[in-house]
Amino acid sequence: MNLVNQNSCLSSSSCSVAPRSRFDDAEYLEEMHREISKPLSAVLGFSYILANVDCSQEKKQECIARLHESSEMLMSLIKNLLEPSNPDVVADEMLEEI
Repeated sequence: MNLVNQNSCLSSSSCSVAPRSRFDDAEYLEEMHREISKPLSAVLGFSYILANVDCSQEKKQECIARLHESSEMLMSLIKNLLEPSNPDVVADEMLEEI
């Protein structure tokens, strides 16, 4: 089960670090919200099921596997979001702000 579109900006290491315009900012934030919400919702949902629903051991194992998968996706998204893809671009943008 693939919860995140692997072609999206956030799940790709080739994503540029910062948007250039207000329109890009809004679009970037909207995409970021969508991409992070998917695995986070899965983590919350499956952890709720494990904590509050009386289910079989097989169902619990399935939930645990999906929790793990969603957590790894979320970690990957956050890592790609916080790590600059191109240090030269980051340096140039920092110099522009000075």
